[in-house]
Amino acid sequence: MGDDVNKKLLVTLALLILPGVAVSIGALVYLAHAFTKGVLLRHRAVPSLARYQPYPGSAGVVVCEPVTGHATSDAAAFGDACAEWLHYTIGGDPDAGQTPWWLGVNTALIESGKPNLRWTLDQTRFLAQCPGVPYAAVGKIDGAAANLTLTYQVYKIPERLAMGAPIVLHGTREQVVRLLPGAANSIARDIGLRAVSPIPPVLPPDDLAFVNSMRWRWNWPSGAEARRLQGLAKTDPMAALVWLNAGAYADEATFREAISTLAKLAPKSAFTWSQICYVDVNQAERFYAEVLRQAAKHPHNYLLADASVRVARAQRDEAAETAAAASVVRCAPKNPRAWLTLSWTASHAADRIRYGRTYDKISSSEETELDPLYGTSFAATARATRLDPLCQRAWAELAESATFAGSSADADHAFWKSVKLPGHGIEDYRWAFQMYQPKWGGNSFAMRKVVDAVVADKAIGVADMSELLESLDAAATSDTHDYLARTMIDKANVVLDHDPGNVKSSLIKATAQFALKIPDEAVKTIDAMNAVHPSDTSGRNLLADRYEADRRWLDARRIRVTIAAKSPDDAYNLGCLGMDYKELGMIRDAVVSLNRSVKLNPNNSTPHLYLGRLAYARHDLRGAETEFKAALACKTHLEDSLDGLAQVTDELGQYRDCIKYVLMDLQIDPCDLDALWPASDAYLQLHDYKNCDRTCNIILQIRSNDALAHENLAESYLGQKRLADAKREWKTVLTLGDARIAAAARGYLAKYP
Repeated sequence: MGDDVNKKLLVTLALLILPGVAVSIGALVYLAHAFTKGVLLRHRAVPSLARYQPYPGSAGVVVCEPVTGHATSDAAAFGDACAEWLHYTIGGDPDAGQTPWWLGVNTALIESGKPNLRWTLDQTRFLAQCPGVPYAAVGKIDGAAANLTLTYQVYKIPERLAMGAPIVLHGTREQVVRLLPGAANSIARDIGLRAVSPIPPVLPPDDLAFVNSMRWRWNWPSGAEARRLQGLAKTDPMAALVWLNAGAYADEATFREAISTLAKLAPKSAFTWSQICYVDVNQAERFYAEVLRQAAKHPHNYLLADASVRVARAQRDEAAETAAAASVVRCAPKNPRAWLTLSWTASHAADRIRYGRTYDKISSSEETELDPLYGTSFAATARATRLDPLCQRAWAELAESATFAGSSADADHAFWKSVKLPGHGIEDYRWAFQMYQPKWGGNSFAMRKVVDAVVADKAIGVADMSELLESLDAAATSDTHDYLARTMIDKANVVLDHDPGNVKSSLIKATAQFALKIPDEAVKTIDAMNAVHPSDTSGRNLLADRYEADRRWLDARRIRVTIAAKSPDDAYNLGCLGMDYKELGMIRDAVVSLNRSVKLNPNNSTPHLYLGRLAYARHDLRGAETEFKAALACKTHLEDSLDGLAQVTDELGQYRDCIKYVLMDLQIDPCDLDALWPASDAYLQLHDYKNCDRTCNIILQIRSNDALAHENLAESYLGQKRLADAKREWKTVLTLGDARIAAAARGYLAKYP
């Protein structure tokens, strides 16, 4: 009896231990193989950040929205508007060098879980973490419009030390407005500044409250709201700032006018140049010199230093960008986003050396350049997480920078920390699927752990799941792709067993079935959902999307027409229907459908892009340029819009415009061949042989057998009278199999024997 028990115990222990041993042995074998193949990055030395010493004497403040005591709702909204004006007035002074604009405190809002900045002294601890300001003005409002009391007290945070006496404003709304300039000067003196100069005008109470109501808007203002805000923006600098952020994207002309108006109304405000460079630094090209002049004049101002980073990046001046990024962290040493700016700058510099190449294709001299850049990026991001342990973006960035720095343990810790914090999303999981690939030393067990987290994450929607499946399929990680799809189906089935018509679970299941290439099962799932919800078009949209992905344009059109009959004002569906018509050669129907989509939703870039491609196909280059510019103004699908503009302006002979759009595109993706090709031609046509050669060589680093790059390089060498080098490139072209380019190369070789 005892022997039997012992045997069973031994068998049980073996069953429990052996799989773990097998896993460990497998992992060791994998790691040994990885090191011998050289796919793992070695751990890089992390440079010290001690050289980034803070500038002395810099001040900064966040003026909180007043807590409501016994105030009416209208009075409370008016109090919020007063806080916005005070923050704008004090923080715009270049001497208030650590003050962020309202968008800069958005991270603190997310971390606090509050919808606004009506904060008590206790809650200012979030401001001490991010944006790391040394002072906060905490307010309270009581009463109604005819008899208000607005009180502010400045505190040094996180010490909770009161600075100066309470500031009390009492009276009607109109009287309180007249008292705001004095309050601004009192707060400025409490944080160690002189009186604020110049004091901007204060709008009437109703207009002030309206402008404030637009401040946190992430969606577009309605027509009436936009017209009112635009009207106020013509004379009031704070309204102009909010207009530029909230509504001026309607078209390029409106946007450029908004930038010019703000620059004219408030040329001495740090907020002006920060906001202009934040919303679109490329549109601010005519103000680059002024931005850099202001940053040089006020070297201790965080907002101006950050703006100069963006300008230097747009100009591809790496030395200036590096110097400006160093100033950013010295201006605001306790602001995590400042350290993230330094990290991004180092990372972008590394991208411009690496251009997406795997590590085995990097030369030893390039490795010497990359090591300190990756190390700086890692160290700066790690500093951001220490300053604000609740900053999701900092942990997500650390997962990436630690990977490139060769610290897989830090990368793993940072990723799992990031997805437990509010604000995480699909991009974090997308990076994890990169990070845990074998080339970084990952394995299938880590991948499956990420998959389980994705499926359990309620913040990840149907479209997100579809994108992740597509990215895994494109990365050829088939095991993880299939495991994610099967796990999605299992999770959906649990819900559908109790709720057969559940829309979200049905869509997730159908998406996974398509991914597993069992479309008949996916159609059954959608049909079952439609039987319960016959008026819901989401299942039909999913099916049409899938047909479009498979280039089954006729099937997709059939479904889109059905949806259009039920929902004639569905702008998304009409845009897709226009795409289907285009692919089927039904150009007139395509134009009608796309124009209808644009009319219903002018801020959707997709129909503009297709109208641009249609115009380009019929050689209407001006029409194509107009549509691609409209797509660009929508601020989505930026790369597609910029690629189209680069190609069109190159063919129009607008070579400097072409280069401008290419440089904008390369800020998003340094390896975008669709941008690099027209750039090489534009530089060639401008006889800028140095940049032409540089661009062609970047293309050849990414794709060594690119015939067009070799051809442009040969023509550049010819222009430089380097005939031997040109002949070498033409001979290379003859080996690459491009008949058109090869014919041109033979012609050149015959001309220059």
